[in-house]
Order: sequence, then C-alpha cells, then structure tokens
Amino acid sequence: MTKTKASLIHLLLSAVVVGAALAVVFLVWYRGPVFRISGAIDPVLVLVSVDLVIGPLLTFIVYKHGKKGLRFDMSFILVLQLVALAYGMTVLHGERPHYLVHAVDRFVVHPRKHLDEAAIPSAQLTDPTVFGLTPVFARLPTDPDEAQQFLDSVMFQGQPDLDRRPEFWEPYSAGLDIVRASAYPLTDMTPYDERDARELERVQRRFGRDNVSLAAIPVAVAEDDLAIVIDQVSLEPLGLIEIYAFGDRHD
Repeated sequence: MTKTKASLIHLLLSAVVVGAALAVVFLVWYRGPVFRISGAIDPVLVLVSVDLVIGPLLTFIVYKHGKKGLRFDMSFILVLQLVALAYGMTVLHGERPHYLVHAVDRFVVHPRKHLDEAAIPSAQLTDPTVFGLTPVFARLPTDPDEAQQFLDSVMFQGQPDLDRRPEFWEPYSAGLDIVRASAYPLTDMTPYDERDARELERVQRRFGRDNVSLAAIPVAVAEDDLAIVIDQVSLEPLGLIEIYAFGDRHD
C-alpha cells in the first residue's frame, strides 16, 4: 500500500468518527442557533484539525510499507487523535450552554458549570426551554441600598456581573416589560450596509411575517454582531439575526 492510499484511508476513517462526534455536538448539545452564540468554535476547530488534518498528514509522512516500527508510529498517531477527540468533546460537553439570561439590555448564555445553581430559585428550572436553553430574567435590585451594594460588589470586589448572579434571577415571564423595552423593532433599523439589508429581508422571509411584529435583542458574544429575534407581542425568542442591535449604529 502506498502512503497516499494509507493516508486517504486514514482520512476516511477519521471523517466517519469526527462526523459522528459532530452530529452529537450539533444535534444534541448545540442545537439550532446555540452554537453561534456559545463561542464553541475553538474546541470544534481543534477537534477537526487534529483528527481530520494532522492525523492523516502524519500517516502520509511516516507510512512506508514494511517499515520497521510502523505499528508503533501508527499507534502513536491513533492515540494522539483519540486524546484530541476526547479533549474536544469533554470541553464541548462541559461548556454547552444551559441558560439564556436576559440581563439589562441583552441576552447572555451560560453553561451550568460556571454558576452556583444552588442559588437559582427551584421554579426557574421548570420553565419551558428556548433553543434547548432555559430562559431566565436577571433583575437589578430595585432598593437603592441593595443596588449600590450590588454595584460595589461588581466594581470593587470582583464579583460576577448580573447575568452570572443566580440570586437575582427570576422566571423569564416575570421581566417581560424590561425585555420588551430592551428590544429594537426591526422597522426602526436602518441597514448599515448590504449585509444588514439582506439579513433583515432573510428574517422577514423566514418567519413569514411583517417586520412590524419582530424585534431584536443583542446577544453578548465575543466577535459577531448577533441578536435574537423575538415576537414583539409574546416576546418569544424565534431565531438569530446577524446584525448590530444595540441601536446607536442604526440611528
């Protein structure tokens, strides 16, 4: 067998394994728009690059029919791939989002492992899920003294911000007025460029309704301009739109 054929066979087998792993990722752990708003692209790229690129490439480099020590070389490559696969899947499983938190003027997603779930009201865990996530509303303290204590804890004591403080969480339905106030109607958005215009048209076609009934709330993500489209009446999250939705760029 030539090294080219060996590396192609290795690539095919690796693709089957990685494909099965990615099916779990995209169909179970990160369904729908969750992957885009979770920031999970880095471990996925590690998983794919090592198992689909580096593994077959190393086979191409080291493979030689009848070579002494070939079995050890191939075993080492296999172990490397399995370690990378296990690492990637472990990270993706542990970091999979569970909560969709509305805090002040945006949505934030959080996995369970980053939160003190003991502080979450038990009724919160029974709310219907959105995109496979549990929607919650994080309410700022209304008492001036409590509000100041909260701000001091964040600014001077290194405590987490509102979206990561389960003691301030309430059912999503309890904060609909504030959620509605934070939403930007799509009809008020002037497209910044052709991409924005295409996105607005795509959303209108996708949900089969006039833009007057749709609004967007920003999602806190590291790089992309993403927002969650909501129904302005029910405030039900519907999907994603790739647009800047904080308002100032569209004035």
